[in-house]
Amino acid sequence: MFFFSLPSALSSKNLFISSQAPFRYLFPLLLLVPALLQAQIPKGSIFTKSLEEAKKNPEKVAELDLSGQNLTTFPMEILEMKNLVFLALSQNPIQEIPEEIGELKKLFQLSLIECQLKSLPSSIGNLTELTNLYLDKNKLDSLPKSIGKLGKLKKLTLSESQLKEVPITIGQLDQLEWLFLGGNQLKSLPESIGGLSALEVLFVSQNQLEEFPESIGDLANLGQLGCAENQLKKLPDSFGRLQALQKLRIHDNLTLSDFPASMAKLTKLESILMWNCGFREFPASLCQLPKLKVVYANKNQITTLPNAIKGLQSLENLNLSGNPLEKNLNEGIYELQNLKSLMLTGSGFTNEEVAIIREKMPKCAVHQ
Repeated sequence: MFFFSLPSALSSKNLFISSQAPFRYLFPLLLLVPALLQAQIPKGSIFTKSLEEAKKNPEKVAELDLSGQNLTTFPMEILEMKNLVFLALSQNPIQEIPEEIGELKKLFQLSLIECQLKSLPSSIGNLTELTNLYLDKNKLDSLPKSIGKLGKLKKLTLSESQLKEVPITIGQLDQLEWLFLGGNQLKSLPESIGGLSALEVLFVSQNQLEEFPESIGDLANLGQLGCAENQLKKLPDSFGRLQALQKLRIHDNLTLSDFPASMAKLTKLESILMWNCGFREFPASLCQLPKLKVVYANKNQITTLPNAIKGLQSLENLNLSGNPLEKNLNEGIYELQNLKSLMLTGSGFTNEEVAIIREKMPKCAVHQ
């Protein structure tokens, strides 16, 4: 019987799309079931949270979870467990992982969340069966170049780890599906990131990024992108090639004031959170997106809406609160037949002006 607990950084309170915790996320247990099946664990294997129990029969240990046991050093006895598939040492004040960890050739998942790691051994690249690697909340200012040898890696999480750079070799991870780099000190991403052809979720919020490399457009399978709370000034034209993108979180980039025209090609985009940026106009490129349902453009400096906004026929929620809007809204907004909620809080509208808007939009909840 499996007893498999989610790492703390993947708990429900850390949901990726939650506005309360923008650089955290949830892996539902269902996402881990395929991983358990793929590992092909032999019958009679041992699954334990006790190091003492594991030491009795090290060759049969398949899963060892020593999370939160106040370990100050890596238990070297683990290296005798040659059939180990799942290893969790999270929430222990361990500062160093030995080079010998590369001898655990069957390791499928490694969880080292919230330790005190300052570096990783280059031998980490020898764990060629590794599929999930969780390194959140450490003190890793860099990663070894050998990380690029983990050809089967699908999930790599490094949120809040003091990371200052991403190695060029990360572009070799062509099976990687989830990459979480939020809450670090990154000023740039390598051009090689475009090599992550299988990537579905990229999270780089709460860094110091000023721009994306042009190669970002090569991420043909990217469905969710979180890049909020950075220092982005513009997006590259290649952004329009993200044909699979459905959710974009780009809020709190104070110097971002426009989107490239190529954004109009993001025909699968359903949600964009762009509050507290530097927009003075509602981006015209968004008005051509047929599936866009949610736009949070509050706390910008938008004064007028384009007539082209009427093209957003799938739009259901529009937040324009905290913008210095002209009181005569463009007539195009009244043609949004599916609009259910319009937020105008803090935009200076009087009760009388809101009453007129409500009269023109009887099916829409207009919030003052």
